[in-house]
Amino acid sequence: MNKFRWPLQRLLDVASSQEESVRNDLVAIAGKITVVRRAMKNRLSVLQNLLVDLANKDPHQRINDQHTWMTCCPGVDHRYLYLRNQEHLQENLRQKKTAELMEIRRSRQKLESLKEDSRKKYHKQILKIEQKQSDESSATRFSHFQSPTGNESVRSMS
Repeated sequence: MNKFRWPLQRLLDVASSQEESVRNDLVAIAGKITVVRRAMKNRLSVLQNLLVDLANKDPHQRINDQHTWMTCCPGVDHRYLYLRNQEHLQENLRQKKTAELMEIRRSRQKLESLKEDSRKKYHKQILKIEQKQSDESSATRFSHFQSPTGNESVRSMS
């Protein structure tokens, strides 16, 4: 008999490759989020260390350093806000990609279900055809053993 071939197999292959591509995109986005969060953490630890160093300094020296600190602080704050904005953008992108992945996965699962149903139907048809051929073959063999008058077989069935 012919091998089972599903007409929509190419569509299933495309859905599987799309799912793999979106999954890879999600991994890349997760990596970017990790990098941004690490940079934010580093930025905060540097700021915290600078503040601790400033607090431990001699009061006369601290006043001069505080002035320098206050003039540089807005620039540092902008960099941190930029990183937070990047984190927010990447999180939004991850949510969109996750929703896209779920939609593609549902589509692929539906296609796989249709393929499995089609495969079962194909196998049932094959079994029916084989059974019909077997029945016809048995009927033909049986008719060879009967006499023309309809009595039992002329030959012995040993």
